[in-house]
Amino acid sequence: NAIRSGLVNADLPGRFQIIPGRIEWILDVAHNPRAAEVLAQNLQIRSCPGRTLAIIGLLADKDARGVIAALTQSIDTWYAVTLEGARGRNSADLMILLQEMGASVATAANIQDACQAALAAAGPGDRIVVLGSFHTVGPVLAIQPWLSSFSLLSSGGT
Repeated sequence: NAIRSGLVNADLPGRFQIIPGRIEWILDVAHNPRAAEVLAQNLQIRSCPGRTLAIIGLLADKDARGVIAALTQSIDTWYAVTLEGARGRNSADLMILLQEMGASVATAANIQDACQAALAAAGPGDRIVVLGSFHTVGPVLAIQPWLSSFSLLSSGGT
């Protein structure tokens, strides 16, 4: 029973992790099509009154087309970021793929810049989803206290 209780009540950072506020943040390391499908289902269940903006960074060996395809109906605007390191996928490659799939997309120099751009574009009732890898979600987890305080205080979209 203790093991079952632990598994049921486990909190896994970066797995549909919600940071509440005027602008809600959802962090999910979804990096393959199946995980992206689950994320899309969770986003549908947890609907929001506004838009859904997404910051995506993926490793080069991941099925980017499959991840994006699973989420295209759930995301209004995408921010593509480059993941550093030999395995990181370039944001320009992601942007081209997103555009080919009919998505509204912008690129950012890094994850922090993407967070700032998404916050500047977001208004009350919107949410920002960060996805694609622990390498994408990790830096956002590191600035979570800033996101929480900024999201609570921001008038957003102005």
